[in-house]
Parts: sequence; structure tokens; C-alpha cells
Amino acid sequence: MKIGEALRKERIKLGLTQDQMCAGILSRPFYARIESGKNRINAESLFKILLEHQVDLVEFCDLIQDDYTSEERKVEKQFEFKMNLAVTAKDTEAYGTSFSGELVKKHQAGVTRVRYYGNGNFNLYLSKSMLNKIRSASYGVAFGIISGLIGSAAGVHTMGLASGVIAFIAKKLVGAMLGQVNPYKVGRVYKIRNWKYAGWRYQ
Repeated sequence: MKIGEALRKERIKLGLTQDQMCAGILSRPFYARIESGKNRINAESLFKILLEHQVDLVEFCDLIQDDYTSEERKVEKQFEFKMNLAVTAKDTEAYGTSFSGELVKKHQAGVTRVRYYGNGNFNLYLSKSMLNKIRSASYGVAFGIISGLIGSAAGVHTMGLASGVIAFIAKKLVGAMLGQVNPYKVGRVYKIRNWKYAGWRYQ
């Protein structure tokens, strides 16, 4: 499903008009052309709309991922899934059981959101389901998720040069997540201080 089709589906599910869906973010005529597939939407505007109406980001990505994932990547994902099943079956005690027994007691699946404190300081919260969505997505989808979340909270359009720094941070986080071998068991919080990556912790 294309992004415009997915937006229309979510809008109808919410019982909103096109005016209500894009109010304060995009003009209705422009938004209407996005739904019909005639215009494209940038990541910042997309995430502003989704977050404004509390649309589940993981479910939205599920709707669109097939249309934005290459055939080569789909084959890779199938292979990765089979390999993960094999690893899990062989190494449940070493990875799954011990992790669940120790960490899941202390931590939680978490939520996906951004807390922006100003001056390039913010915490990026990613839930377990979002982390695993990013882990299995194509680079383009994954990068869009991270940069859109950060951009919508920090207001990239007002920051000029800072947008490039945000893009760098998003790329750094996405690169680390795509290198994750096993599925995530709990959510994480990534810390950015003065526009610099400052590590992460469990949610």
C-alpha cells in the first residue's frame, strides 16, 4: 500500500475529513493529492500528521512496507527470519531465556516518542516493536522513521543547519539498529545532547 492510500485508510478509520487530517500542517488541496498519489509527502509532514492523530507508527509501517521494500530485500528478510528461527531453536537458553528472565523483569516493551528539551537536547524513545520494525525494514524506511520522529519533535524546518545534524544522528542510529542480529526484547531510549549522540539505556 502506498503512503497516500495508508493515510486515507487511517483518516477514514479516525472519522476525519481531509481538512481535519492535515490542519496546521498541509493545505487540504495538497493533502488530497497525496492521498490520490499525485503528490509526495516529506518525512517531517508525514510524522507530524501521524503523531498529531496518535496513529500507531508500527501499524502504519506495516501497511506500507511491501510497496517500499525491494524484492532483493524481501528475499534477504526471509533468509534472516529462517536464520533467526534456527539460532533461537539452538540457543534459546543462552539468549532468549536468560535475557527474558533478567532484563524483561526490570524493563518494558516501551513506547515510541521524542522528548525534546531544546538546544539540541532530546531523548528518542523507541519501543520494542518499533526497534524490531526498524531492524527488519529497508534502510530507506528505517531512516525515514528515525529522521521523521526527530524532525517532527525538534522542528527541522526552523533550524537550518541543524537539520543536517539530525540527519547524521538518524543515520548513526539506523546503522546501529540494522546491525542488530537478534530481535529486541525491550524498548530503548537514545540520548542526544547538544546535537551529539550520548548513548542509550533500556526503557
